[in-house]
Amino acid sequence: AETLHEAGPPPKLVEALGGPPKAGYLARQVKTWTRQYQGADEKLGVTTDARVADHADRLRSACEDHATDVGGDVDLLSVAHGDFRCDNLIYDEDGSVRAILDWELATLGHPLADVAYLCMPYEIPPFVAGPLSGFRGLNLDKHGVPPLEDLVGAYADALRSKERGADVAALCKAGLPHFDLFSSVGYFRIASICRGVYSRAKT
Repeated sequence: AETLHEAGPPPKLVEALGGPPKAGYLARQVKTWTRQYQGADEKLGVTTDARVADHADRLRSACEDHATDVGGDVDLLSVAHGDFRCDNLIYDEDGSVRAILDWELATLGHPLADVAYLCMPYEIPPFVAGPLSGFRGLNLDKHGVPPLEDLVGAYADALRSKERGADVAALCKAGLPHFDLFSSVGYFRIASICRGVYSRAKT
């Protein structure tokens, strides 16, 4: 993750991802995934549940209220993968990451969004089946999973050794008090994706 975030994206990639980074990344993500959720419901021929609409409104308002806190210097925003999780990584024999898969959700955004997305399994129960199984309630040490603080700390330590890592690390540090907001946007994205998968399966 630190390698993905430390370098400024080259001009051609910036153009391919819709132009220079813009402020309000989290609020724009909520707006995008609200549309996706509503579009899935339209395919199903149903009206979006009022509770979902209310949650989306409150989440977007929270992102806008804290836009300055979670925004930072737009020039330091990097490629945000959008679906950065363990099962979208290919590992080498020594455990290092060789490649990152599934780039269709990539955009220019805040690096903490990817970090929070990677950390979501810490708050998801270990379901027997399905793509959303997590570690909540498990003995992390027994399963070889580092504590959340160690994972985020390792990311920050590795980032500081990179070319513009100190600046990006400072950007992430400023957003850490609102880590739950980044996580909430990630959970909402997952809900919208699942709704879309369900609507395609039913139609």
